[in-house]
Amino acid sequence: MKSKPHLPRVSQDIDLYAGCQLRKRRKELNLTQKEIANFLGITFQQVQKYENGSNRICASRLYTLCNLLNVGPSYFFKNFTYTSSYKEEESFLSDVNAADGSNLMDFISLYKQITNPIHKKIIIDILKSFIDKSPKITNNPIKNINME
Repeated sequence: MKSKPHLPRVSQDIDLYAGCQLRKRRKELNLTQKEIANFLGITFQQVQKYENGSNRICASRLYTLCNLLNVGPSYFFKNFTYTSSYKEEESFLSDVNAADGSNLMDFISLYKQITNPIHKKIIIDILKSFIDKSPKITNNPIKNINME
């Protein structure tokens, strides 16, 4: 009997994305990882692993999550696109999740709500100013902004 050839874990991208969607929805509903875990009959550590993409959410568990979170299965995959740069983003997100992923998710959620492109550019410029190798902000963008 031939064994199946070992396939690379290509699905890591979608696992991480689905986990981020789980975290986002959990926070929208003000639920804790422990509350989710209790509902699923698992440990909160397992929920953490789902959220950071290190463990896959199986179909039956995804179905249960959909009922709990009041979303359809497509919620976990909407707007997902695979790009060659996604591997870099995944690596970055994995590093941040290990340190303090909740801050990153909060930042992304808040950033997406900003509608003024000038404000978005200012945020990026400020972030770049914190990185030693990035060009520094030469003038203070905040004092020159009309916040209306």
